[in-house]
Amino acid sequence: MKNTTNLLGAFLVSATIGAVVGILIAPDKGAITRKKLMNSSKKLADNLKIKLTGSMDDVKDFAESQKNKKEFYKNVHSESNPV
Repeated sequence: MKNTTNLLGAFLVSATIGAVVGILIAPDKGAITRKKLMNSSKKLADNLKIKLTGSMDDVKDFAESQKNKKEFYKNVHSESNPV
């Protein structure tokens, strides 16, 4: 999972750098370039927010599944070893 996170982070950084460089060397006026840059950064922020929200949901689901497994094994153990 850590490798996936590192890969995703590297991809996002590379995409951001590529977008910024592409916009800055574009033959548009400064105001148009700044507007494009703002739109691109808003889209990037929205995409990052979606990815992070999804990742947080995955972590919560995993934690809940581990809690459920712990409860299951605790119940199985107590039923198979009555006092």
